[in-house]
Amino acid sequence: IASDAAQLRWRAKIASDSLLGEGHTGGRYTVRLSLVDATGQVAATIDTPVEVAESDIAEVNASLAVPNPHLWQGTADPYLYKLVAELLRHWLGATPAWRRNARLKPASLS
Repeated sequence: IASDAAQLRWRAKIASDSLLGEGHTGGRYTVRLSLVDATGQVAATIDTPVEVAESDIAEVNASLAVPNPHLWQGTADPYLYKLVAELLRHWLGATPAWRRNARLKPASLS
């Protein structure tokens, strides 16, 4: 992390619905990561394609570049970003299949 740039590395495992007993097969997905600043503006975003086979688990690794990050300054300026991860399934277009919000603390950034 520097005042002019930061790199966020993110990893997740995605299981096909058939592993969860929901009867759907695998397919093509896009994992969209958006880093949202304290004002609600998207500071950085990346789309990563992933293919999930039926009855399988796929791993997604993404690296998100954050230009000019607002650095954490302890109790003097406890600035937090929000990471939004969306899983988009490709049928006729990209349709949201899942969305998760997570708060990042400084120790989570590298």
